[in-house]
Amino acid sequence: MSALLVVRPSSLGDIVHALSLVSDVVAHRPSCAIDWVAEEGFLPLVRLDPRIRNVKIADGFNSNAALFRYARDLGNKRADMYDIAVFDETIAKSGREFMFAINIPQEMIHYGMTKTAQLAISRGLAELTKGAQVTVNTVAPGPTASEGVIDFVKSMAQARGQDEKAVEEEFFKTVRPTSLLQRFEDPIEIAQTIVFLASPLSSAINGAVLRADGGVVKSAF
Repeated sequence: MSALLVVRPSSLGDIVHALSLVSDVVAHRPSCAIDWVAEEGFLPLVRLDPRIRNVKIADGFNSNAALFRYARDLGNKRADMYDIAVFDETIAKSGREFMFAINIPQEMIHYGMTKTAQLAISRGLAELTKGAQVTVNTVAPGPTASEGVIDFVKSMAQARGQDEKAVEEEFFKTVRPTSLLQRFEDPIEIAQTIVFLASPLSSAINGAVLRADGGVVKSAF
């Protein structure tokens, strides 16, 4: 394999998960060229990894012609010069005359839809149990030091010859500048919020969304 195209436009979790692929590819194919397509807001995150050759803004990626255009802009004369293209959970292997047909919703509509659906279910269940001794709420966490994020920071630090703290600081400076914590949350901090909601101390909170996001969202409500 000589060239890999990764199409992961947005979602911090999805991009961090896909970045782990870079380490595996480099470990087994050190000479493989890796290009990435991402939305503008996520470009700084992808560019943190020096092993990624080119990063392109995902301003439309829904046809063979679009794929050829991205390939051209990224430095390949033909899109079929990529041996493998990774899109969401799909790995599509190509021959030299293979053309791709990829439909990608603008701004990851399906991802946003699932998150909105979770809020709707939570509020709907709260309405369903109105007047009962049951409360239903949603916890909305921010950037959290999950296992995947920890592995991402470690691999990024190793690739760049930096310590992990420097990588974390750069991430929040360039990718999550609105965070008031300016650090990854510990999973225990999210767990404590959930424990509070599950306790009698939160008996007056119902049908609500509690943000435990470290201040990433700037609005008060």
